Amino acid sequence: MTKKIAVLADNGFEEIELLTPIDVLRRAGLKVDLISANNAECISSSRNVKILVDKKINDINSILDYDAIFIPGGMPGAENLKNNERVIEFFQEMNKAAKLVSAICAAPIVLDKAGLTQNKNITCYPGFENSIDFKSYSESTVIVDGNMITASGPGLALDFSLKLLTYLTNEETSNNIAKAMLKK
Repeated sequence: MTKKIAVLADNGFEEIELLTPIDVLRRAGLKVDLISANNAECISSSRNVKILVDKKINDINSILDYDAIFIPGGMPGAENLKNNERVIEFFQEMNKAAKLVSAICAAPIVLDKAGLTQNKNITCYPGFENSIDFKSYSESTVIVDGNMITASGPGLALDFSLKLLTYLTNEETSNNIAKAMLKK
């Protein structure tokens, strides 16, 4: 059965952190839904790039229909997601069901608000670790801890995406996609 991934975003997202994982996961044949957390049909990046979404948050009856959830960083996008109670509930539900929860750059602040980081090893954009309660913080590029994957910034969007793919499929699939993309 094809894995389904929910991608939640709001105005102010970081472009590369949103689009790279969607691209990589879709290349592998996974079902990825870009979901507007603010119920708009179009969301705007932190640099005013407009993106049409696949669904709106109010279209989601059960987040548990998905195998994974991820969010991009960028400001004020990560802050908008952090202040959205439905987004927080989605992360809590997915984590309770032991499904993949993931965030890049500033977005681990959302995982923190959902109460998911206290016993986890995480990374995030430098400086944001000061507002996150965690087991341990590392400036490593991408960290996998159980059902949580975090990455530290936009330059790591491809590495983050390939880790998501490895988690959701297997290392061979991830390596094949990386090779096809000329990733060394």
